[in-house]
Amino acid sequence: MNASVAPGVFDLIALQRSALRLAAAVLLALAALIGWAPTARAADPFTIANVRVEATGTDAARARENALARARAQAWATLALRLAPSATAPAPAPDAATLASMAAQIDVIEERRAATRHVGAYSIGFDRAQVRQYLRSLSLAAIEVQASPLIIVPELADGPPGLGGQWAQAWSRANFAHELQPLLLAPESADTRHQRVFTTITWANGRAEATIRRENGQSGRHSDFVVPLPVDPAAAPSREALDRAVAEVAQALQNRWKRDVARRANERSELVINALYASAEEWRRMRNAISANPFLASLAFDLLSIDGAQIRCAFVGTIEDVVADFAEQGLRLDRGDGEIWIASWN
Repeated sequence: MNASVAPGVFDLIALQRSALRLAAAVLLALAALIGWAPTARAADPFTIANVRVEATGTDAARARENALARARAQAWATLALRLAPSATAPAPAPDAATLASMAAQIDVIEERRAATRHVGAYSIGFDRAQVRQYLRSLSLAAIEVQASPLIIVPELADGPPGLGGQWAQAWSRANFAHELQPLLLAPESADTRHQRVFTTITWANGRAEATIRRENGQSGRHSDFVVPLPVDPAAAPSREALDRAVAEVAQALQNRWKRDVARRANERSELVINALYASAEEWRRMRNAISANPFLASLAFDLLSIDGAQIRCAFVGTIEDVVADFAEQGLRLDRGDGEIWIASWN
C-alpha cells in the first residue's frame, strides 16, 4: 500500500499506481435476474403472508411448537417455488434447525390454543442472506427481482348470476403483494403509474377460463392471453373453486414474468463503483451491501486503499434498480465522471 495516500482522501491516480489488486470476484447465486425500475417498492418477496396451520402435541406448548415448525416448512415451500426459475425445480427444504434460523421473523395473525391442539395463521419473513447462502451451497440460481405491481380489475364476460361479484370477492381474499409480480386489487390502489390488468372470467357453455388483458395507454386494452381455470365448468361456482381460479391466474402472471426474466437474462450492463469509506468497519458494511444487491450479477474488486475501493460490476435491470436497492440499505450512489459512480453512506 502506498504510504503517500493520505487518510480521508480518495485519489484514483494514486490507487491505480499503488493499490493492491485483489484476485477475487464475488458471484451472487441469483442468476438470471432482470427487472424494471418500480415506481413504488413492492412488499418483500422473502415474506410469506397468511400461512395457516394446525398441529397437535402432548401439551399446549408442544402443539404450538409443532404448529410453528409446520408453518416454517409450508412457508419455505412457497418461497422456494416463488424464487425458482422453473416451477418444476424448487429448492429442497433445509434441515429443521437451518430453517428455524432462516425464518427468523414470525408475526402472529391469529392463534387458537387448546390443551393438545394449536391452530394459527402467521406471516413469516426469511433472512435474505441466509437464503442466498443456502441456495449457493446447492449451486441453485434464483429470481428475486420484483416487477412493478399490476393493478387487477376483475370483470365478468359470461356466467351465472352473481358471478361477477363472487369473482371480485375471490380476488379480495387473496394476497399477492409479496410475489415477484405483485398484484394489487383495483380499489386498493388508485396509483395510475401502475399498469392495470383486466381479468375477465367466463364460466358458461362448458368453458371456464379467464382472459387477461393489459391496459395500453395509447390504444386502450389489448388481448394478452387466456388462462384455463382448474374447475368444473358444469358445476356452480363455489368459494373454493373461485379461490383456485384466482390462484391459477396469479400463477400464470408469475410464470410470464419469469419467462421474461429468462428471455432477457443475458442483457447485462457494466458499472464501475468508487466506494468511499472512513474506517475498516464502514468498508465491511459497504462491501456487504454491495454484495447483497440482487441486481449485481458479478463483482470484481479491482482497487483497494485505506479510504476507498474500486469495484467493477455487471448488473441486470436498470441503473435505477441498483440505486434504489442501495438506498434501502442507506447507501448512496451518485454519478461521477464518465461511467464511474460514487458510493457513500447517507
